[in-house]
Amino acid sequence: MAAKATEKTVPLTHLTHLLRSMNDDIADIAADFERGDPAPLLWGFACECGNRGCAEWVQRDLAGYHAMRAEPDSVLLAEGHTLVSSAQATRHLAGELREAARALRGEARQQQARARRLQVTRDYRYELRQGETTLATGHLREVEPLEVGDRVDVGGVGGTVVAVEPVVGDHEQWLVVQRDEPLERHDRTRRKSSV
Repeated sequence: MAAKATEKTVPLTHLTHLLRSMNDDIADIAADFERGDPAPLLWGFACECGNRGCAEWVQRDLAGYHAMRAEPDSVLLAEGHTLVSSAQATRHLAGELREAARALRGEARQQQARARRLQVTRDYRYELRQGETTLATGHLREVEPLEVGDRVDVGGVGGTVVAVEPVVGDHEQWLVVQRDEPLERHDRTRRKSSV
């Protein structure tokens, strides 16, 4: 069965375009296979209705397929199938995305609860730097795991983690934190506020 997508029907969905392309490839392969064979064979082509759950195949000979494709807006449909509108396809996809988002939120809640139960923490030896100058060193105990790029407060000074490395023979990790604002600017602000 062939249907024609006209202005009265909706534009073809992305899935319909993919199925049409696949069917055209089947026809090309079938034409190579049939070359020189006088008896036409029936070939299986996918229904192009655009319904994501559709797994129907339509039997056609190549002459019938090419005659149907001669109409530029024709769509190959299985018996009893109708073309899915782009609005229907969008609603169906939106429903699937909502369901996937719900599942992902549930998984995130489960992972957060697991992390709280396990109370994953690390101990760090830190080095607070201003450029190449080391401002302070010390220890951070039972801190959530840190990665390069994380913002962290070390002794009341904000900074960005620039390196995290294991300490050989110790359970601690070496943490290098680059101070966020230049020391000179901080001192000028302090002097202005005291005047």
